[in-house]
Amino acid sequence: MPARQTTLLLTLLALGLTAVALAAPDPAVGGPPPSAAPVSEDAGGPGSPPLEEGPGDQGFPPGPAAGTPPALPPGPGDLRLTEVMPDPACVPDAEGEWIELHNSTDHPLDLSGVLVGGKRDRALPLASGSLELAPGAYLLAGRSEVGGAAGAPVDVVLPRMVLGNRNGRIALWLRDVEIDALAYGEDAGLDVVRGRALALDPAGHLNGGSVADGGWCQAPTRLRGPCGDHGSPGRASVPCPRRARGAGRR
Repeated sequence: MPARQTTLLLTLLALGLTAVALAAPDPAVGGPPPSAAPVSEDAGGPGSPPLEEGPGDQGFPPGPAAGTPPALPPGPGDLRLTEVMPDPACVPDAEGEWIELHNSTDHPLDLSGVLVGGKRDRALPLASGSLELAPGAYLLAGRSEVGGAAGAPVDVVLPRMVLGNRNGRIALWLRDVEIDALAYGEDAGLDVVRGRALALDPAGHLNGGSVADGGWCQAPTRLRGPCGDHGSPGRASVPCPRRARGAGRR
């Protein structure tokens, strides 16, 4: 190759290397590499103040979850007495008496003001604080945590709730309004059998209907375990035999 062409080629090569060197970042300067993505202003980059976490986008407390209905106080027919154990056989009355309540509505019930007892002036508060019952749910209130000798968990303990063994009346109130009541015994046409709870036929409350003769009977379902008593605390009862249905007048 002629000397002139060789000199020109070397000059062009030197110019190209100089351009590459000028384009490369200088480590001493500490600038970001050309390929680094820009930091979003919303994400908070270096040097920006930390994002504050609050209860809501505008600093307001969040409201109730969408679609969650509020708990309402029960009215007549909303909260039903569905089962009563006045005379247990397996354990003493002070340990084994219980009543079962059912929320027959499609919304939660606020039971904080409900009273339980045979007479309004001697009724007991169902709960000492806030208490809600979900739609369609059952609540078991017993004189002790034994669970009516059924092994079922007691939701509310009412040691002063006393049920008559042969004749009696139990009612629910909200202030002075009677929500539901059951009178039982010979005078009410609903005999008590020792060791058997009194149960409301499902047709009288689960289907929103009523049974012409009252729909109460001695519970036909034997409790789980070795006890031998009958009832279904905390869950729906089985239908009453037709010949066994009693009046259960209020």
